[in-house]
Amino acid sequence: MNLSNELRIGWRAISANKMRLVLTLLGIIIGIAAVVLLVSLTEGIGSGMVDGIEEAVGSNLVWVYPGAITERGVTTRVGSARTLTIDDAEAISDLPYVAEVAPTSQTSVQVTAAGNNIYTTMQGVTPEFRSVRSFSVTDGRFISSYDLEVKDKVCVLGDYVAKEVFGDADPVGEMVRVGIQTITTSEGGSGSGVLGMVGLKTEVKSRHLKVIGVLEKKGGGGENSPDNVILVPITTMESRLKPMRTPKGEDRVSMIWVEASGRDKMDVVKEEIPPLLRERHRLREDEDDDFVVDNMAQVLDTISQSMEMLSVLAGFIAGISLLVGGIGIMNIMLVSVTERTREIGIRKAVGAKRKNILSQFLIESVLIGVLGGIIGIILGWGAVVLLSMGFSHTKVMGLDVPVTLSASPAVIVIAFVV
Repeated sequence: MNLSNELRIGWRAISANKMRLVLTLLGIIIGIAAVVLLVSLTEGIGSGMVDGIEEAVGSNLVWVYPGAITERGVTTRVGSARTLTIDDAEAISDLPYVAEVAPTSQTSVQVTAAGNNIYTTMQGVTPEFRSVRSFSVTDGRFISSYDLEVKDKVCVLGDYVAKEVFGDADPVGEMVRVGIQTITTSEGGSGSGVLGMVGLKTEVKSRHLKVIGVLEKKGGGGENSPDNVILVPITTMESRLKPMRTPKGEDRVSMIWVEASGRDKMDVVKEEIPPLLRERHRLREDEDDDFVVDNMAQVLDTISQSMEMLSVLAGFIAGISLLVGGIGIMNIMLVSVTERTREIGIRKAVGAKRKNILSQFLIESVLIGVLGGIIGIILGWGAVVLLSMGFSHTKVMGLDVPVTLSASPAVIVIAFVV
């Protein structure tokens, strides 16, 4: 008997009980459609996160922030060191393969104007911050070198802050009031232990700033969004708003953004910064770094690895549905063998061999699997197309992440083979 006859007989056998065929196909269809949809979704979000973070933060970035310090045998948390300075940033700018450097200082503030207010992050920045962090101004202008020189009381609003405070009105030229909480120490205060002779005094200062620009929207609104920010000249921040000092009395910064001359130079720049800062901070060989250096490649690699693991997990979960569908086919074939005992006996009586009967049942199971696979791929691909039409963006970590959904040939082949 040739293959075409076996296929025809197999199809006639499985279609004899249509309800049983439909119920058996459902397990395969749902499993394969789930594999195509879930893997496409995780891959789309993963690639969108990488693109969104590169757009929001930059692709050639290395950044330095305070590390932990040890005092009296107690190690503090990362970020508690107060040793990074503007002079450190200037020294880093002299390193090879460094295109630009942008030191920043930051604090939380309340911004009030036009009867509205919002709690946000205020950052003291330099003009280089705009290009290093890939910011654009949609209205007005950015902070200039002259603003730094005269310590001007001006600010640039993030898109989210501008809309929350001013609504649809043009904020450029308007005044905003920022409320800054400061904590000072005074001798003779109450306390215990190390702070036994020191008292803490909380004071809220208000300052008026003139809005000179509004940043282009980069991500979604929210606490961690790059749009939820107010930028001021770093010299204004240090002298007029919230001075930040090192234990030696130098101007302290919260972060130093470093733009490498190319993506292939990020690792080189990252390796050159620690020896420079250790020497400047006069750290002994047995002392740990009081700073941390990260780069964009590490962040993107971490995201890519996480999304790959998530994609595998999603495929595994969807694969369970396929396993259930496969078990369903096995059960149906066992029932079919039991029901067709008489047919099997007749075939043996007319000369059919064991392998002929076995191949017939295998062909029937393959037909069910192939039919369910084709329908599952079509439904999964259709679901991906529909989702891509109405699900182009999502918010992750405050960023407006583009999502590109597409059922790649590799996903379809894997789903079909499984």
